Amino acid sequence: MAEGRGQKRQNRHRLPRRIARSAMVLTMATLLLQACATVTIRTAGGGEKTMTIEEFEQYTEAVFRRQNHASDQVIMLAEEVDQTTYQKLAEAEEKMLEACRPLNEIAARQRDQESVGLALKLEIAPTIDACDRATTRLETLLRSVAQ
Repeated sequence: MAEGRGQKRQNRHRLPRRIARSAMVLTMATLLLQACATVTIRTAGGGEKTMTIEEFEQYTEAVFRRQNHASDQVIMLAEEVDQTTYQKLAEAEEKMLEACRPLNEIAARQRDQESVGLALKLEIAPTIDACDRATTRLETLLRSVAQ
């Protein structure tokens, strides 16, 4: 009987170690998968661009910042340019905003402190290149107006 209690006590001490070891293995496996995981996006020319999850997040953040900056410039130029030029800018901005809608929806969720998991972020992979290209077109138009 005493042996049974001793063994129970010994098993009780092993259990937390097993849980801790399992948690550590799971954490390491998750980190390894995240480090190795890649995202592939289609480019305008029909090609593909592959990047790590971290690179993808940096890329989407850079595109988001650029499109916000471009929209700010359109607003600032509203009263400085003629109506025809402003109309061109407004149309290019509208196309950019439509192309960037999925990205902006995720940004709004983050702003509102809603949960945005990796799976949701990856949903913008098919649209981020179009957003980037539309932003570049507006930036080019803005540079031509500034000259």
